[in-house]
Amino acid sequence: MLITKLKIATAVLLVIAASGAGGLLYQMQAGARANPQSVSSPSAKTDSSNKENVRESAIKALEEFAASKQETDRELAIKALVEFGKHIPRSAQAPPSDSIAGRFKHRVAFKIGFTEFNEDGRIEITEVWGTRPQIEVGGQYLVRGKYVLPAGERGKLYFYETATGDWGRMGTATLDLQSMAMDKQQGEFTLVHGMAGPGYFHLYLAPAENYSRTFANVYFGTGDNVLREKP
Repeated sequence: MLITKLKIATAVLLVIAASGAGGLLYQMQAGARANPQSVSSPSAKTDSSNKENVRESAIKALEEFAASKQETDRELAIKALVEFGKHIPRSAQAPPSDSIAGRFKHRVAFKIGFTEFNEDGRIEITEVWGTRPQIEVGGQYLVRGKYVLPAGERGKLYFYETATGDWGRMGTATLDLQSMAMDKQQGEFTLVHGMAGPGYFHLYLAPAENYSRTFANVYFGTGDNVLREKP
């Protein structure tokens, strides 16, 4: 049963990595394999039991999110992982350099380009992390920030690339970590996207059922990879 749970946890690693908790999931897996032989004091056994309970709660939260894929369950999974992280020595929390979470090791100094806000909708980018130090073709990037929806609206936020050149004519699907449903009027987001060819990154916020009605649209990038004119 535990092996099954860990397989489920591994299956949603990309989602948790996108939320900055990949290192904690790695520790969950590592903790399941560990089998210390040393004699522990009663207090140490109690601490170990508490840590095990918190780890099991985090795995359960991951299972529920994997099954439902609901935003509320995603938030609960992240909170459970953060709680589990409090029971891990700080020196043990960093994932190995070859893990998925560890690949987003560069904090990217980004610039904002063309921006459009309508009906009190807003997007604020707070940080960008990448597999490369700047936004360029071949890199993958994790973007965190805050959003505001017009009162009474439900929305969806997309992390897109406006392609330049012929490669963009092929069209691509919107992947799971590239979009996020918004049920609250305001909150935070984490999205992941890769730059498959020349173009410009942007975040696009629209009603859940009407993509053509724009609440917010923010282009960003580094160097020449910033669209400054209205597309």
